[in-house]
Amino acid sequence: MTGSWLHTIRARWKVRRRFRAESQLLAGREVGDPDRPSAVLFTVERAASRFVTRMLAPLARDAGLVPIDLDSYHYELNRIAEWIGGGRGGDDRLFERPGCFFGPLRTASANVLGLSHRSVLVLRDPRDVLVSLHRNHGWEPRLPLLGDDVAARRIEREMDHARTVGIDDFVLSMARPESHVRRTLEAYRRHLVGRPHVLFLTYEEMVADFSAWLHRIVEHFGWRPEPRLLDRVLRVAGEGASGRATRVGDHRRALRPETVEALDGELGPLLAALGYAP
Repeated sequence: MTGSWLHTIRARWKVRRRFRAESQLLAGREVGDPDRPSAVLFTVERAASRFVTRMLAPLARDAGLVPIDLDSYHYELNRIAEWIGGGRGGDDRLFERPGCFFGPLRTASANVLGLSHRSVLVLRDPRDVLVSLHRNHGWEPRLPLLGDDVAARRIEREMDHARTVGIDDFVLSMARPESHVRRTLEAYRRHLVGRPHVLFLTYEEMVADFSAWLHRIVEHFGWRPEPRLLDRVLRVAGEGASGRATRVGDHRRALRPETVEALDGELGPLLAALGYAP
């Protein structure tokens, strides 16, 4: 039962153990080396963000940075809507702190997007993102560690909606200018793409050649990992990459041709700006 006191105690212990650095940062403590500039990973939902973060975290630690995942911390506390909707707690200054590797950030305020930290932006074909979101909403949702009955009912409503409307109508609704995915991508296009301190890479490049993709990130951040550490990351990445290649171009397999045409029309300028011109 999600509301039981025993469940709550265990969940809070798990959150404290997993997100010790995040808790300290939010409490106003210094968590990173003040002499090391921070780095940021920007991305979107359904672009292998957890996988990418898992691969980059040991490299960031080796470079003397403390990985900080504030979005996941607030999600597990069942506060993600308030955290993002309130401008991430109303304190974008958290992201100005030195010595941290912030990410994954799957959306961000204009203030955070305007920071000068060296950053990597990892995006995926927006049409494939929307197809994957339908799968996630309808069949793969996950309750936060501190999710209550209200959160469970919300997730159940999202599941019912995704399954009822069907994938074609779902992705068309999520492609509209008012959707959170569209707003995030447009903000990235305006504030990040083309900036000299931002390396823009794609999910598709990662799938095609993960080693070359990773080396570009390491070079951009100026990290100098030992070859043994880099080899271990590449080995773990290879073990966890099964099936990702089949998901490139998913929208053409999953959607009706007329839906693909409508998506291309709706998202045309954005797709072109991000290198996904139809």
